[in-house]
Amino acid sequence: MITNIIELLIMAAVSILVALFMSAPVGLTFLLVIVLGLILSFAATISAKLTKAVTVAASVSSPALYKGETAEFTITVKNHTILPVPDLQIKVFTPDGGDSSGNPGELLRFSLAGKREETFAFTFTASHWGQYRLGIESVKMGDFLGIFCFNYQVNLTPEIISVFPNIAEVPEDDAVLTNAIAALWDSPEEETVSSSTPSFSGFPGYNHREYVPGDPIKRINHKLSAKRGVLMLRLDDEAEVRSAKIALSPLSKEDNLLGEEAAIEAVLGYARAFLKTDITADVYIYEDGLIAHECKQEADIKELQTFFAGYKFTNTAPDITDDMIIISALDPPVFNSDEK
Repeated sequence: MITNIIELLIMAAVSILVALFMSAPVGLTFLLVIVLGLILSFAATISAKLTKAVTVAASVSSPALYKGETAEFTITVKNHTILPVPDLQIKVFTPDGGDSSGNPGELLRFSLAGKREETFAFTFTASHWGQYRLGIESVKMGDFLGIFCFNYQVNLTPEIISVFPNIAEVPEDDAVLTNAIAALWDSPEEETVSSSTPSFSGFPGYNHREYVPGDPIKRINHKLSAKRGVLMLRLDDEAEVRSAKIALSPLSKEDNLLGEEAAIEAVLGYARAFLKTDITADVYIYEDGLIAHECKQEADIKELQTFFAGYKFTNTAPDITDDMIIISALDPPVFNSDEK
């Protein structure tokens, strides 16, 4: 724009010099053409702006993605008049993949003929969990001479894309998992009970027999087996409901996307790992207080996975009891997982 203004001033100065020293009619004619061109260019541009001659629309192909999937962000610009619009400038912001706030992206600059439509497409590949904004930061309309530039108001809210976390694959020999399972299956009351007589709590006692290959390993009473020197298997433990408690600490720090992502995926992974051993999981999440989400079947984990797409960590430290498996974004366990 500055270059165009300088060129216009030089042309006006040359016209004045021609009028003064060579030919007044010729010089004044050139100067008049410059002034009229400037006025017409301004009038045409301001008219297009005031009459909303151009409409801008934006859409995204999918508002929710799993990690690794791709969405297309489309911008459509249409000129509803027969007059061309010489200079449109659209600034698009797209996430950089490193944070969820969105950052300034590409600048589109083009002209649009009368009754024409232009479409621009951008792709976004979900590489990390979280919510990401795609949208139009600003639209500007320039004139034919490149002298004037006006802000062109468009009422477009950013498109939000939610990226679901993966479900981590927790190894079967994971120390946290195995210790929690052992603690849930083995209790002081169970170590010495081997008859079917009712206990004082109203639950029946446990019958045991020696383990044989093919029996479910999850029913081995490890403490009783250690005392007797042989593997002992529970027979009547179906009536007892066992549930592991998993708590996601809401504490995090700035620029800790990878730690937060790993913590969430670990929570989902442990919940699924417990279900595989016929143990339900209560996942505790801070939402203006510590709220328990029951995971009794695979569908509950999928529902929790969807919930986590919009989860935000805070600086609030809730009361978490010692009997919970506490997963923290500040020091998360990390598992390799390609599962959804």
